Amino acid sequence: MREKPGNEPPPEGLTAIVADDDAFARRVIKEVLERAGIRVVEEVNDGRRAVESARAHRPDILLMDVLMPGMDGIAATREIVQERPEQVVVLLTHAANDDLGVMGLRAGAAGFLAKDVDLKALPRALTGALAGQARSDRGCCLVPWLRSRAASRCGSSSSCATSPPAAAGCGRSPAR
Repeated sequence: MREKPGNEPPPEGLTAIVADDDAFARRVIKEVLERAGIRVVEEVNDGRRAVESARAHRPDILLMDVLMPGMDGIAATREIVQERPEQVVVLLTHAANDDLGVMGLRAGAAGFLAKDVDLKALPRALTGALAGQARSDRGCCLVPWLRSRAASRCGSSSSCATSPPAAAGCGRSPAR
């Protein structure tokens, strides 16, 4: 019996950085990813350290909390993606706020997930983001959904309703 597309295990050798100011969240995420065969090369607790770690390790994927002290995840994403456009960043937060998702996509994130995402689905979501298939934990295509939310809030004539270059790049293929 074949599995549905998108349910494949992550390819071997994937590397990740986990950036979250909550030590317990970092530990749980690391355990889940490593059980799935994704090697966590570093855990960091703020956006500035995430930028430095991304430079040093050049991971396949960076899973980053949005709300952190000092440099937040959106500012860190912007800086990381400006330096290395092929870097895949998925933002993670407690906040159920569509505006944060739109801001994250504009900063260059490939996806945005709530922290209540099914932990078993997290490795598949990250693998999907690497393949340019960022999806929400509900299975809907995340990028178009957030773009439509931005368009409905800004109006079709507004410049914020257009797809920003970073969000349009979500369909990019992985660099490695």
